[in-house]
Amino acid sequence: MSLRKYGVTPRRTAPLRLDRHPEEPDEEGWEAWIRDSTRPIAIDLFCGAGGLSHGLEAAGFRVALAVDLDERALESHAHNLPGRAVRLDLGVEQARDGVVAMFGGTQVDLIAGGPPCQPFSRAGRSKIRSLVDQGVRDSDDLRRELWRAFLEVVDRIRPRAVLMENVPDMALGDDMIVLRTMIDRLERSGYEADARIVNAWHHGVPQHRQRLILVGIQDGAAFEWPDPAERVTVRDAIRDLPVLDVVPDQPLGAAVMDYHPRETSDFARKARKECVGSVAAVVHDHHTRSVRADDFEAFRLMSAGTLYSDLPDELKRYRDDIFTDKYNRLDWPDLSRTITAHLAKDGYWYIHPDQHRTLTVREAARLQTFPDTFRFAGSRSHQFQQIGNAVPPALAETIGSAVLESLRQEEEPRPRLSTQRSTFRERLALWANDDRADEPWAYPGDPWPVVVGLLSNAPGAEGWLAADQMLRLVSDPQTTGLPDFDQIKQFSRSDRHRSIVERIAMAASAAVDDPAGWASEGWRDVVGLGPSQRRWIDLLIGDSLGPVASSAALRVASRVSGTNPESQHSTRRMELAKLIGCGKEAALLNVAMHRLGSEVCKPKEPACDVCPVRRVCVGAV
Repeated sequence: MSLRKYGVTPRRTAPLRLDRHPEEPDEEGWEAWIRDSTRPIAIDLFCGAGGLSHGLEAAGFRVALAVDLDERALESHAHNLPGRAVRLDLGVEQARDGVVAMFGGTQVDLIAGGPPCQPFSRAGRSKIRSLVDQGVRDSDDLRRELWRAFLEVVDRIRPRAVLMENVPDMALGDDMIVLRTMIDRLERSGYEADARIVNAWHHGVPQHRQRLILVGIQDGAAFEWPDPAERVTVRDAIRDLPVLDVVPDQPLGAAVMDYHPRETSDFARKARKECVGSVAAVVHDHHTRSVRADDFEAFRLMSAGTLYSDLPDELKRYRDDIFTDKYNRLDWPDLSRTITAHLAKDGYWYIHPDQHRTLTVREAARLQTFPDTFRFAGSRSHQFQQIGNAVPPALAETIGSAVLESLRQEEEPRPRLSTQRSTFRERLALWANDDRADEPWAYPGDPWPVVVGLLSNAPGAEGWLAADQMLRLVSDPQTTGLPDFDQIKQFSRSDRHRSIVERIAMAASAAVDDPAGWASEGWRDVVGLGPSQRRWIDLLIGDSLGPVASSAALRVASRVSGTNPESQHSTRRMELAKLIGCGKEAALLNVAMHRLGSEVCKPKEPACDVCPVRRVCVGAV
């Protein structure tokens, strides 16, 4: 069947090249263009194709400068948005100097950006490990440190607001040190900083997509996180686009097709809003890779709930014990799976809800909330990659609007989060040191009292030995050394506990003989402890800044911050991390939060009247 029946023009074979935006000022007139702007001025670092920039423009900002290293993405940005789009490697000092010099004497209202995230994402880490093993990539991935370049530009330009977007693992991985450091540096520079893991579908994006959003506002202005919007489904997003005639091993779609919608949603009408004049009756880039004959047969057997393992063996090209969800058909009334850059390689996770093919470039762009007027430079693979790497414009517009509202507010600022956190740390540290003076509990970096912490206080070890029993057996470590482990074993409830105590005794003895090397040679070799217990030991001996998220510590974090205790574990961990910070007392505060949650801030009857942090606790009663 001929594709021309469906209004298809001949398929493009060469990469798409795009002209620059007609309103882009020339280099000589750029400074005047900024000066004459009636909109707040923004800079987009690591801008990609322009999803974040497009959302910020829709929110009311003027994105004066966009910086990236990807030539195709910059070509897309320069075509779709005014302002300057410049190719720079921000990992290089001279490039950062150049950005700062461009805004000398100019008030910048917002610096936004998303430092490359692949090293932080689970999929990215797996790919990088493979490349390192093959000798293709250096084990030290400099992209992990580009958030520092982002912060340096912020420090030097001093915008009124900061907005960073990234994958959740940027906050949750590596002891959450990146998130804690960024918030600490912003607070020290006079910003009110906060961060959340945001579900993009709460803000009009029709896909499952969680992102880390960090916001900093100068002058103590309050930032209100936006309320959730109405849910948008796959049907809302792409149902109106032309049906493609799917023939195995034949080209699918084209660069330009006639647009005759079957039905139109509010979402689709917004996507088509700027399609006027000569482009009113066409849709661009509604094309995808051809379908193999065997895949076509497999797709025909699939519904939205079909697993790859459900397919007949003769149609499987991959092991179904590993790739149980290798193929995934989207469902009209549901959300899409996260649109990722992997679409450039294959689209098996994104099979059309009722056509036997994978998504087109335009459908992927719609699911990322790009309007139909937004074009992407390069080959189809380049286009998919740019779309998958982008910040969804709808999410960027929602957060950008909230930032702009914060900058415009004239009312008296609310109490500062930074003040609440610093006061919390001061009062908790005082309580912790007073509490330690009354009884010897483990102090980070102090080797042998870890025994006390592990056996009587550490998460996962409660019940091995009552604290009062332990304290009768332990003397002042400065004068008598190690406790009597033979006596301690008498209180152990099982052979397993006694065995662990013996191994702890061996490790503690090693601490006496070799204070510098005992941790690596001793505690990490204790058999019978799970990963969470080993992390707790690392924290107590000073080999980790944490945080270790015991239920007691998370309870304190939730109540102090006012976070719903039923929130996701990752959300409560982030609140814990923000409270302990990244200073030299972070580990001590983490241990103290666990003890406070165990002794004072109890689940059902918290003793708020004796709590040392009640004055800064949102949940205090």
